[in-house]
Amino acid sequence: MPNTLRKRKTLSKRFNRIRHLRNRVFHHESVWYWQDLVQHHQDIIEAINWIEPALQDLVMTVDHFPATYQQGVGEIEKKLKRFC
Repeated sequence: MPNTLRKRKTLSKRFNRIRHLRNRVFHHESVWYWQDLVQHHQDIIEAINWIEPALQDLVMTVDHFPATYQQGVGEIEKKLKRFC
């Protein structure tokens, strides 16, 4: 983590944003239409790198968010209808 970001306030803000997103998702709230969803994803990947750089590589190999987000919500809804 760069020294310029290594401050409690910066870390607290970042991890609180991640926690907020996690809570919305785990409470089954729609986050698909959040305007800054891509930024949230990038922030999470960066935070993982701060904790353990090798873990970021692992996460990136199984990360489907960019492709899924690019396909759009319509594709997700089609897939979900198979289960309903």
